Amino acid sequence: MKYILNTDNSTKYAELAHTINMDTRIKFVLVQHEFGFFQDAGEAAFLQFLYKISKPSILVFHTVLPRPDELLKIKVRHLVDACTAVVVMTKTRQWCCSMIITSNNRK
Repeated sequence: MKYILNTDNSTKYAELAHTINMDTRIKFVLVQHEFGFFQDAGEAAFLQFLYKISKPSILVFHTVLPRPDELLKIKVRHLVDACTAVVVMTKTRQWCCSMIITSNNRK
């Protein structure tokens, strides 16, 4: 692990994305996601951070909520769309897995 995102300070998100993009030794980015990590600095800032990363990015969901409402499904869809690949730490949440399979990843 070379860089750690300070999730309490959204002003550092763009700075870290730029640093990652400029580092030629970095071939991909692995982001560990837990719902609630990015609420203080803002979910929009986190999503923007993912889109600013030009390297392939992998998002790991450690929690998949059992009964997501439509708003949460939309938020997850945006996160998935911002990444190259997604890993879900549970196989019991079919709605999330189907979202991943059908996502049009940009990287």
